[in-house]
Amino acid sequence: MLDLAYLRSNLEEVERRLAARGGTTGLDRFRELDRERRAAITEVERLKAERNAGSEEVGRLRRDGRDTTAQQ
Repeated sequence: MLDLAYLRSNLEEVERRLAARGGTTGLDRFRELDRERRAAITEVERLKAERNAGSEEVGRLRRDGRDTTAQQ
């Protein structure tokens, strides 16, 4: 099995070697899925940061003894 990082950085080499073996590559689909995966990871990280900021705000309000019902 190939390492994902290796595959990403050597995609043309992998394609060439697969073609030499007579295989069809289908690496265009890999490129598409990898782009989608990276975009999804970026979105998840953005949402986590947003959640963490909200949690910090609730914690700050609770420490100050204020009502946090609206934030939850």
